[in-house]
Amino acid sequence: MLSLVPTPIGNIGDISLRAIEVLSEADILLCEDTRVTKKLIHILKERYNTAFKENQEFISLHSHNEQAFVAKLEPSFFEQNIVYVSDAGMPGVSDPGQILVRYCIQNGVNYDILPGANALLTAFVASGFVTTQMLFFGFLDHKGTSRASQLQEALHNGYNYTV
Repeated sequence: MLSLVPTPIGNIGDISLRAIEVLSEADILLCEDTRVTKKLIHILKERYNTAFKENQEFISLHSHNEQAFVAKLEPSFFEQNIVYVSDAGMPGVSDPGQILVRYCIQNGVNYDILPGANALLTAFVASGFVTTQMLFFGFLDHKGTSRASQLQEALHNGYNYTV
């Protein structure tokens, strides 16, 4: 089985008890950055006196290798307790994880997504917009012309924004 676990954006105290439990029981941790996840695990062990499985395996799974990693997967890989964790926030929302979830859907692999840290909803609520509608464009391109085009598309999308 696969579990996608969101991690706190800035404050370690925002991690859920369920997230700590799932992380501690993982056989394999797929990580956006193994160094960041190992640091998180170390903090959880020290601050919350959490026991983690011995010999957990950490595997790098980020935006640059996700496609190739998933292409090599076999459904039997998920007979282990697999957890995917991004560096900060929700896997699959402006972070890798979407291709992994698509693989699970296409191959009948069970997966679970824990609720938690989400920069999009935090920013939306903090904005003061008085509406229940929003349009999310994710990360825009870094290049000038393409970025300008995407910004124009976002500005002229048919939604009226009121602050």
